[in-house]
Amino acid sequence: FHPLLEKPKEEEEEEEEEEEEEEEEERRRRRRRRRRRKKKKKKKKKKKKKKKKKKKKKKKKKKK
Repeated sequence: FHPLLEKPKEEEEEEEEEEEEEEEEERRRRRRRRRRRKKKKKKKKKKKKKKKKKKKKKKKKKKK
């Protein structure tokens, strides 16, 4: 490689970083678009669980 044709490493790194940033931005944009297209789901009302009543054990009377 000819030294003049070759970019200094610093510049290359900067370019790579910029490209990465651009990609991230695109991904974010895509995500946003997806969100807009999604239909809003109706929230289901949570059914309250009925508490089970504890049965009291009958004590057996001891015969004398």
